[in-house]
Amino acid sequence: MKDTNNPRIYFYLLKRFFNYYRLPLSIVNEKGESLYCFPAEVKNYILPKSIIEEEINRYHQSSIDYYTPFLAHTPYNSFISIIPLQTDGYLFVGPSFSRPFSANRASGFTKFGLSKKDLNRIHNITKSLPLVDEAYLTDAISLLVLLIHYKEVTPQEILDANNLTISQKSVFETSHIIDGEYEDTLLFEKQLEDAIEEGNDTWLTGLWQNFSSSVKEDFLEYMYSEHHLMIPLLSSARQAALKGGASQMDVIALFHSTISQISSRGSLSVNLKTVERATFELCNLVKRNKTIPYRADLCVRCEEYIDEHLGSKITASDIANYCKIDRSMVFDIFRKNYNMSLTEYITNTKMNRAKTILHHSNIPISEISSTLGYCSSSYFSKTFYTHFKCTPTEYRKKKTQE
Repeated sequence: MKDTNNPRIYFYLLKRFFNYYRLPLSIVNEKGESLYCFPAEVKNYILPKSIIEEEINRYHQSSIDYYTPFLAHTPYNSFISIIPLQTDGYLFVGPSFSRPFSANRASGFTKFGLSKKDLNRIHNITKSLPLVDEAYLTDAISLLVLLIHYKEVTPQEILDANNLTISQKSVFETSHIIDGEYEDTLLFEKQLEDAIEEGNDTWLTGLWQNFSSSVKEDFLEYMYSEHHLMIPLLSSARQAALKGGASQMDVIALFHSTISQISSRGSLSVNLKTVERATFELCNLVKRNKTIPYRADLCVRCEEYIDEHLGSKITASDIANYCKIDRSMVFDIFRKNYNMSLTEYITNTKMNRAKTILHHSNIPISEISSTLGYCSSSYFSKTFYTHFKCTPTEYRKKKTQE
């Protein structure tokens, strides 16, 4: 947030966020005291001070980067996310549950010395909020970091920093609640992301037609309740458009505009059509941007860095720092200007360098391999063969005979 000293702007943005994602929020100080909470009916606190204090201590003991949210795994399949504010306080997101909260299955919370009154309070708060999966939660808190610090942190980076591995038995897994329909929707969402990221509006049309005819109406009604489906679906589409290279400004503007429309809580069919229309607009943003090449000067800078560091491990972050651009832009530069991935470009450059050295010198192949950053001569030779259909030795012998 640009102006965290302005409480009106600060709380306005948090309220907007809560309305989007329906996740409980609380601002706490260093002592663990809640200063402000959403939803409003919570009044003083969502979690008891004892839990907040313990999680703040765990946050300080962790080695997570300042901008990256700390995910505290609390009892009964719930998570609390802690994001440090630009003041001395913290923003707590949660508790977020992956299963319905009920008093008879909440014995884990008693380890924190929670009273029956506290358990009832948490139950009453969370029963009106959506269950979350990992995509829903990490997408939400990554957007919060962007709002607070103007620093983009992807959902996967949050999971990696917290050493969380998503598997079929993830703590966020909710398919035991609704089996087939839930899995169908996850598949649809993944295909939707791929279509938008590629800017393939023809594929997108087919997906929506199939979705309308195959997903049960009662399931949509369930998922729509308290924003179960609409916001996560739109968030996934937004992330896919950004990955596809669409303008961040255009994507965010469209995202907020669509949110405003569906937050008016019209009928299910109207809101679903609004989201469908937004996915096509996002897809077209990607499609339009694919025809716009990046500046030539950035290409030159990227090439310079790679040429000078072929013997080292080259990462997108290294190139981004050298060119003074965002990391995500590095991938777009190679996809749009070279029609290949960054990894493919680096490998091609190494192989062409290897050809030149083999042709003009008698340097041992093992030394060439090491110079180009390969740990093993056999892997270097295998890569060379894949590119040129001959081994380094065969290539050198051929050039010597010419």
